[in-house]
Amino acid sequence: MYQQTLIFKKSLFLYLYFLIVFISFLLGFLVNEDSSGGGLVDFEHEWTSIQEFKLGINSALTSMKYESSRTPLFLILNYFNPFNNTDYGFRLSNFIFNAFIPISFFYLIKKKYSNLSFNLIISVTLLLYLSPYFRTSSYWAHQENLPVFFTICSFLYLHLYESNKIKRNVINLFGIAIVSSLAFYSDQKYIFASLICFIRLIILYKNNYKNILLICIFFFISSLPTLYLFYLWKGILPIQSQFRIGFYPKNISLGLSIISFYFLPLFLILKNKFYEILKSINKIDIVFLIFLTFVVIFSLPNFENPWGGGAIYKIFYLLNSFINNEMITKLIFMTFILFSTFFVYFLLKQNFLNFFPLLIIIILSTFVEMTYQEYFDPIIIVLIFSYFKFNNKYVDIFSKKIVFNYSLFFIFFLIFANIYYNQFNLVN
Repeated sequence: MYQQTLIFKKSLFLYLYFLIVFISFLLGFLVNEDSSGGGLVDFEHEWTSIQEFKLGINSALTSMKYESSRTPLFLILNYFNPFNNTDYGFRLSNFIFNAFIPISFFYLIKKKYSNLSFNLIISVTLLLYLSPYFRTSSYWAHQENLPVFFTICSFLYLHLYESNKIKRNVINLFGIAIVSSLAFYSDQKYIFASLICFIRLIILYKNNYKNILLICIFFFISSLPTLYLFYLWKGILPIQSQFRIGFYPKNISLGLSIISFYFLPLFLILKNKFYEILKSINKIDIVFLIFLTFVVIFSLPNFENPWGGGAIYKIFYLLNSFINNEMITKLIFMTFILFSTFFVYFLLKQNFLNFFPLLIIIILSTFVEMTYQEYFDPIIIVLIFSYFKFNNKYVDIFSKKIVFNYSLFFIFFLIFANIYYNQFNLVN
């Protein structure tokens, strides 16, 4: 009887937690929440772009009023949006769509890890509703969540194919190529979704040359619109955004700091195993650490303004404002980056494909003036709980303790993000 009562109380708590999180997500739209600091500002650019696309897709692709640096699938889909006549209708319709994206994430985890309890899966799914960046993009009709949705769909499709839960036929092989390419057509950085699917399929059929040829053909066909876009733009970005292209090495260390931010809950849990981790370091790990040190030194940012850079950068910006000594700030920042990045590397090094999406996002972000946390959020959440293969000796990502820590982490992250932007009135 006691055990049944305990189970009932736990279930009741979960339902109340779900209700509170989801209601807060709905209320955020009603009160025009801006948890990432760029909601209204970026919406004005999105609204300008959608007005141009409403005049015609072909002409809009090369228009100087196409005020986005991303590939145009979001704007093309919203061309057919029957509610795009008013800015509120445009925002509301996109908000409703975004509200369902975590459901696809839930379904991916459920299919991939069938032995997990419903409580654990729903708790992980709620992390998206708590993400300041997922929320802001949902409320203000930003483009960031659409490639996340197609990445989730492509990972799900690939898993069902690899596990023989759907037929391994030509139609589904071509379907994976198309769905994974939609992530790229929503945002260039998400080319990793297609590359991962391509590599995994090649590995699956490593001894079947006929299927390997078909895979290459199908992924080439799915890339043809890319070639057309780049031909129209005479580059990899829309014409209006090409002035942003350059080389900005500071985005490497900033990107590493943003990635490390999402591993902080694991860092706190594994702090008692640091000595064990240090004992297991080998020569390759040491070489990586030396290489990482040179990269971080080369790419250290200045802490002159609060623009972009992610949550860790903003903490160090405030620290630098307090101590008023940038050399000390840089030294502490460098130490944090080296320690935290090596920790992430150690947890992920068991599978080289773990690094694929992270490297691609970091490398591509070096070509824009400033990297933002929204480039990594919420996709890092998705990768942590549905893609990365961790060292099982140290991490069971779906343990109750880890999921609880992540839930607590994102609750505080959301609260402090709102405090930060409301109190300091700083841009993202």
